[in-house]
Amino acid sequence: MLAHNASLNIFTITQSNRATEQQSNRATEQQSNRATEQQSNRATEQQSNRATEQQSNRATEQQSNRATEQQSNRATEQQSNRATEQQSNRATEQTGRLTESQEINLVICTSSGGQKNAFSVLMTNAIPSLHMVDIDGSQCFPMFLYEKEDNQ
Repeated sequence: MLAHNASLNIFTITQSNRATEQQSNRATEQQSNRATEQQSNRATEQQSNRATEQQSNRATEQQSNRATEQQSNRATEQQSNRATEQQSNRATEQTGRLTESQEINLVICTSSGGQKNAFSVLMTNAIPSLHMVDIDGSQCFPMFLYEKEDNQ
């Protein structure tokens, strides 16, 4: 019976060792799974942060580009307005000089021939527009020609 008890004790110890080993393996596996899950979560979070940062950078860049474009457009528009105003002022000055010293001068304007519209002629006593007779352009022939006088 002593041998039987010893054999039973060895069997019980072996079973106990197996149970302890299985518990240890389960605990190690759980720790490994937790560590793997934490690494995966960190990697996913880093990827998400990178994607968010890239989107934010793109949005900031687009806003900056829009602001730069708007400033450029404003500057171009201001320059264009100044140039148009200067041209308008010059044209007004020249018109005033012409009409002050001018007798009645009739102008015959013709449309450019062979275009979309039929040939036409128009006479006026005012300073004509180049597109007065035809949208493609007109040619005008004044009755009198004036030359510039030298005031020396």
